[in-house]
Amino acid sequence: MSKIVINNTVNNISIVDTGITINASSQYTIPPQDYALWSASSNIITEVSNSNLIINDGSVNLSISDGINLIRGSLLKSERLPFASKKLPDGKSLFRRIHGIKLTTDGTSNPQKIIFTVPYNSAKITSTEIIGAELGDIIDFKILDTTSGTATGIPNYMLNQFGFGVYPSKERYEQKSEYDADLFLGLQLEITLTPVDTLVRNVYFNLVLHEVV
Repeated sequence: MSKIVINNTVNNISIVDTGITINASSQYTIPPQDYALWSASSNIITEVSNSNLIINDGSVNLSISDGINLIRGSLLKSERLPFASKKLPDGKSLFRRIHGIKLTTDGTSNPQKIIFTVPYNSAKITSTEIIGAELGDIIDFKILDTTSGTATGIPNYMLNQFGFGVYPSKERYEQKSEYDADLFLGLQLEITLTPVDTLVRNVYFNLVLHEVV
């Protein structure tokens, strides 16, 4: 597994406490002998956390949290295998499932919605990644009952809200919870975007769920 630092910005970025500068629109492969140096770097954590730099493991670009874990040396290959799982105390397993959805704005600044329906009998959601937002966009996240009202008897009834007028950072934003939220088959995650502009554009959402089986 490699540790590659990607700079997609138009500016050179210096990781002062490693002595390395990553030029604009370029990448740097960390030599194995320097893994300990980079693991102790606070500057690289700041730049990755601010989405100025992206970490790649030699195969794919990683999320902010996975990228930081890889730099720190705490991300194991087994954590990202397609069928990796975690055993729960009751003997059941958690399988990581990532779903991507796209909202195309209609060219107005009116609130616009997209709904993701949970496809698993039992699952947990731990994080959401947003790509393509603009500064000033406002996003709300709600959990709705199923279309038949499985939980409350009222179809599409709002069960919970975990995003209240969220202002995502420009282009890429990730929010991860330190604990999971339980979902079941048919529950709906309603995402409402109020655009800051009147352009037609795509905003992408990656939802990290863990199926319980």
